[in-house]
Amino acid sequence: MRLVIFGAGEIYRQNRSRLDENDKIVAFLDNNSLLQGTEKEGISVYAPQEIEQLSYDCILIMSNYAVEMRDQLIELGCERGRILHYLEYFSRQGLGRAELFFGRQKGGRHPEYLIIVNWLDYTGAPMTAVYAALALQSRGHGVVVAASGGDGRFIEEFRQKGICFLLYPNLQYARWDELFWLEDFSKVLVVTYPMMLCAMEIARHRKVSVWLHESDCVYSYMEFWKDVIKEGLPDPDVDIYAVGKVARENFIRNVKDCSVKLLSYGIPDVREAHPWEKKEGLTFAVVGTISPVKQQHLFLEAVGKLDEVYNRAGRFLLVGDFDEYDTDYARKIREKADTMENVFCLGKMIRRELNAFYQEVDVLVVTAMQETMSLVATEAMMLGKPCIVGDVAGMAEFIRNGENGFVYETGNSEELAKQMNFCFEHKDALRAIGEKARSTYIQFFTMEDFGKRLERV
Repeated sequence: MRLVIFGAGEIYRQNRSRLDENDKIVAFLDNNSLLQGTEKEGISVYAPQEIEQLSYDCILIMSNYAVEMRDQLIELGCERGRILHYLEYFSRQGLGRAELFFGRQKGGRHPEYLIIVNWLDYTGAPMTAVYAALALQSRGHGVVVAASGGDGRFIEEFRQKGICFLLYPNLQYARWDELFWLEDFSKVLVVTYPMMLCAMEIARHRKVSVWLHESDCVYSYMEFWKDVIKEGLPDPDVDIYAVGKVARENFIRNVKDCSVKLLSYGIPDVREAHPWEKKEGLTFAVVGTISPVKQQHLFLEAVGKLDEVYNRAGRFLLVGDFDEYDTDYARKIREKADTMENVFCLGKMIRRELNAFYQEVDVLVVTAMQETMSLVATEAMMLGKPCIVGDVAGMAEFIRNGENGFVYETGNSEELAKQMNFCFEHKDALRAIGEKARSTYIQFFTMEDFGKRLERV
């Protein structure tokens, strides 16, 4: 394939070695007039306005300004289908290569349902995808979960529960000739907005349902493909669902005002009977990948604003991966936590470890600035633990302040501290609040009801 590279800066330098050796760079484009007319790696650099004189198969954009560069090329008359984002290009290098992981279950059932998700790890959307598979399996259906890739520990843990996984690196951008194996499934559910291109490709040949979970930041990540997605929607062969009202509003605001129905999730009931122990202090925890969008710094600020007696009497725990996203932010969180008494960073936990860990927690805190629901809050409520959640979180819709949990103004560490102080002051009431939280789980988030909702979809 003959490539024109638009953007020869840092992203190009970092990924130059990943370009397919069978592809040939025929030209570079650059908006910097000082570079136009020069050569890079012995190849001429042109102004974008000169694109019409070049012979090429594809323009490969390698820049953080991909959306602006795409629009510039379209204005110059370039075909949208010949403009490729570098992430899509590298994804296509996995074309035709798949891995299959068989679930450990007796009496194999013919796969009836296919659930597609962008990645497999211990974050919200992948967890709800595998819970959907388990809910359908419990109702006698054969299910396969497909993804572009995933965490090996995650795959093994849920393979042991009977889930069959298929990994296909180019799944996000796959064409129908790569997806022929979908014909073996009677129903296809595509989970998360980043897989919308895949869903739209499937819809050209058969019916598909999409299940949205996304906060605003994910739509920014997918902005390069927004024009293609908007053009393809609404499609009568794409049924769109959202995990909650916040997720629905995010899609309508960021993409297109069209019909989006609600489909809430369910989680397994793993609560075990434990005697209620009277403690001197309380243990608060924040669970989630350490990143700016999760706002763990807000938790530390709130701890610093607690009444001094309560600060000394409490334990404050941070659970999550410190190495996955913004490592600079994670480093600052760890350094700040190390200076604070009774604050502990516990790192990443797999699902079995989390279930045991929750038994030590008295109150779960959700600090995220964008949270369309909150799987960790649902898990805590299932276990009879009170939660303090921000008012922008989708889960806030299910919490009545002071009755089955607590709600504070998102981003306001002063108000979060007040809610934490209230928990210390009314410690004897927390058990009853936790039981009402448990009742909320039973009313809205059981696996049995989840399975019924999925069957209706």
